[in-house]
Amino acid sequence: MTNQEWSTRADCYLKFCRNSKNLSDLSMSAYRQDLDELIRYANSCSIREFFCPDSIYVYIEYLRESRNLKPSTIRRRLACVRTFARWLEKEELISESPFPRMDLKLRVPKQLPRALGRDQITRIARHIPDNPSSGTPATRHLGSLVDRTTALSIKLMLATGIRVSELSRINVGDVSADAKSIRIFGKGSRERTVFVGSKTLADDIRRHIAELDCGDHNAPLVLNNRGGRLSPQTLRLRLRRLSSDLGISPHVTPHRFRHTAATTLIEEGVDIRFVQRLLGHSSIATTELYTHVNDRSLRTAIETANAMEKIGF
Repeated sequence: MTNQEWSTRADCYLKFCRNSKNLSDLSMSAYRQDLDELIRYANSCSIREFFCPDSIYVYIEYLRESRNLKPSTIRRRLACVRTFARWLEKEELISESPFPRMDLKLRVPKQLPRALGRDQITRIARHIPDNPSSGTPATRHLGSLVDRTTALSIKLMLATGIRVSELSRINVGDVSADAKSIRIFGKGSRERTVFVGSKTLADDIRRHIAELDCGDHNAPLVLNNRGGRLSPQTLRLRLRRLSSDLGISPHVTPHRFRHTAATTLIEEGVDIRFVQRLLGHSSIATTELYTHVNDRSLRTAIETANAMEKIGF
């Protein structure tokens, strides 16, 4: 009966999240995963028994020692448990959430975004055909692996920094007539506009839409092999194959294209507030991660400056 209690309350909480927070399918899936982890651990006791500081501390130790989870994963698990406890308290299913009384400091190493190097971008660009069915033998080889819409996806992610989930949701009607701007629906269904600065890319988008010839503004912009909407999972698989084909390691991911777009804009002197808006970051602190200077750029800058020699040492 205890297991049923946990499952029932978790389902009600997820419905609440879906209806009141307007979370994306990806976020809902993450919440479900976090709650399933909690239920597997705690279903031998009641909800009221579990939600006390001692139980939470033991749960953290379990995640760290028995499950061997990374600090970032543990932090995400606890974030879900914290909001679940707040909801349970509001619904008067527990007397109070234990989290306000707890001192939880999980140090997560700050990882800098991993952008693609300029040479890697050049190699990818040289192997992306404008028309996968034509061109040189080298481009035809990639054309057999990556169709026209996947090539367009790569260009769009590099040019605008959009997330792969956002790319997948773009409809033909979200693209302006001149293809210089695209309406994007981001996390939490927040709407923003991204701009296409390249005339060549804008022409590619217009040509692509014309070739779709569907007349439906709700039709997907990027397609899979069956003519349906290209899923993030399918694109990730194609990029992994592309990485293997070009010998790029670590392999290319959609998020690396996003990191690359942001890093390139920052390095070219674009105001960080504009980059924040383009990427759809709710906090500028997230965007500031891209202000790092990679080792190669730093070494080149120092060698060019040659400060010690210039001051006479």
